[in-house]
Amino acid sequence: MVVSLGDSRLLSLLLEVFLEGPRGAPGVVILPTDTVYGIHGLAPETGERIRAIKGRREDRPFITLIPGAAELEAFLEQPLPEELQALWPGPLTLLAANPQGESRAFRAPADPLLQQLLLHLPRPLYSTSANRTGIPPLTRFGLILKEFGNAVDMIVDGGDLRPRPPSTLLDIRQRPYRILRQGRLEVPAELLSPQAIR
Repeated sequence: MVVSLGDSRLLSLLLEVFLEGPRGAPGVVILPTDTVYGIHGLAPETGERIRAIKGRREDRPFITLIPGAAELEAFLEQPLPEELQALWPGPLTLLAANPQGESRAFRAPADPLLQQLLLHLPRPLYSTSANRTGIPPLTRFGLILKEFGNAVDMIVDGGDLRPRPPSTLLDIRQRPYRILRQGRLEVPAELLSPQAIR
């Protein structure tokens, strides 16, 4: 199913597909974000299916989308430092460790549609760029439709996107923080070590 970004039914259609897609289980959707087109699905139910669509190795976690810093505390069991709260929502992905030592990546997107979805859904969304593993992210809607039209339950047509950087990936598992991928957001220099960018 293809739905225009401007369709008045979009939010209700997305909620329906994410919660119970045409297969009778949480569905997988491609939609534009505040960075690139992404493949999304309810966490954790859709993880295996998204990996199959991407052709992705089992050891690489997906980004978990949440509304904001308050929701991150439920995963980390401690508040997000104030200097990082000021950078969210936005194109910043945080690699963090929970009390069990497991590392996960989180982002609070600035995109209004994604924010609405995250506030209405019972759980966060997994998110990964719309491409097969090893191929650059796709920005032209026609190519996305051709590549994934039969693989996902819904595609939101936001037109062709101008090539732009993905989110910045910041490792906050220890201080000072380290940039693992420089993207759209510039992290204040005082938060980083001299060897931050690699």
